[in-house]
Amino acid sequence: MASESPVAGGERWYDDAQKYWENVPASVDGVLGGFERLNRPDIYGSRLFLNAFLAPNGHRPKRLQNGVACDCGAGIGRITKGLLAKLFMQVDLVEQDAAFLRHAQEVHLAEEVKQGKTGEFYETGLQSFTPQPGRYDAIWCQWVLSHLPDDDLIAFFGRCVQGLTPTGLIFVKENMAPIAAIIDKQDSSLTRTESDFRRLFEASHLRIVKRAVQKDFPKDIFAVHMFALEPMSRQNPSS
Repeated sequence: MASESPVAGGERWYDDAQKYWENVPASVDGVLGGFERLNRPDIYGSRLFLNAFLAPNGHRPKRLQNGVACDCGAGIGRITKGLLAKLFMQVDLVEQDAAFLRHAQEVHLAEEVKQGKTGEFYETGLQSFTPQPGRYDAIWCQWVLSHLPDDDLIAFFGRCVQGLTPTGLIFVKENMAPIAAIIDKQDSSLTRTESDFRRLFEASHLRIVKRAVQKDFPKDIFAVHMFALEPMSRQNPSS
């Protein structure tokens, strides 16, 4: 599929993004762009979304195992601490900023590290990350996919599929542009529309299992949508 992305990507694109994040404080308020107050409703909304797959549904067993999760674009480990480490046996973190990753390991997730709730800490961007085959029950991508141009995002999803367990899912939680994609040259990001994401999911041979909209966020910011995705090649699709 030919890329329809309004950005070309490349080294300059990623270098500019890295330089931007190097100047962001290693704190919850910093990684949330000054919106620390969103942390609690964000984690709560994600917990509700994930619970649909982790809890038994009537006479049916849960659809997702509680083994290993991957926190992509993990920052200081905000989502690992508030969400993933509470629901999964272990969490790997992927983050390109060395200062963020060090803060996660030594400060923000110090207790989780002691408890063995964290696994690998990968210092790399998602454009270069290749998951271990068949390792993850959940790959969580939040507020990070805007840094990947279309072709790189499709390639990333393809690698993620290889990293899933037989019942594992990819989770995407991202801002949605209302009409057309919006480029932010300051941090090298691209806020896509929902139709953009659906096109990219299809190009990546991913099926939407569940979709929801984050609630209790301010009205004057982007809407935030959540998607649970599985490979179209899966013989027994989730329902």
